[in-house]
Amino acid sequence: MEPARGTGGAAFELKGVTVRIEGRPVVDDVHLTLEGGRVHGLIGPNGSGKSTLIQLLARQIPPHSGEVLFRGRPVASLTARAFAREVAYLPQFSPSADGLLVRELVALGRFPWHGALGRFGPRDRAKVDEAIARAGLLHMAARRVDTLSGGERQRAWLAMLLAQDASCLLLDEPTSALDLAHQMDVLALVRDLSLERAITVVVILHDINLAARHCDSIVALGAGRVVFQGSVAQVMTADVLQRIYAVPMGITHPRDLGQPIGYPL
Repeated sequence: MEPARGTGGAAFELKGVTVRIEGRPVVDDVHLTLEGGRVHGLIGPNGSGKSTLIQLLARQIPPHSGEVLFRGRPVASLTARAFAREVAYLPQFSPSADGLLVRELVALGRFPWHGALGRFGPRDRAKVDEAIARAGLLHMAARRVDTLSGGERQRAWLAMLLAQDASCLLLDEPTSALDLAHQMDVLALVRDLSLERAITVVVILHDINLAARHCDSIVALGAGRVVFQGSVAQVMTADVLQRIYAVPMGITHPRDLGQPIGYPL
């Protein structure tokens, strides 16, 4: 599997970022650079600050101190529409789409481009059609979202993000409610999209082996701080995994897989 090509610059930079909840830092003085055009896996134990960090990147919450930059500009300096045209965010718990058809849900991704009172034109329709086709949902476009399986729903939400035509996708545990086959399916789609379009992806994952298989780089959090950042090869060692998860870890190298697999001892 060839690595995704970077854009030659940073998509996001966090400079001394801290977020406190009830006085306790859940993200604590984080300094982090995420290269554009690559898939970055965000891992770490529960409560380590992963969702808070991705919400910072998505401009859902502001930092108490420090600065978040997108392509060298403070995210707070961008208008909501300008930011939404560049960055698409899928939270861990997707909003209700009951009653919406797949095509209607995907069309919501065009909102940053025409606005509430704008006209939905030929370019918007073309982007929606393209996103539905790329997500493999042509035969489901007229179905209600609430009748789809979990994996199909995730594809519909990803299609909405594709229609948004953003250069960066922020995904908070997109595979958490899926069986293994659908986890692989969704992450393969995300990986392919990054390769095809040089899209930057930041994705929270709990399974280190899924992260190693589908990501270019790994960022590990612990107690709100970055405890490791590096390539898949650098993270997939027993010592590094033990430092991240605080349990003894082993590594095996299946001959047919081409990448190591980590497991608790």
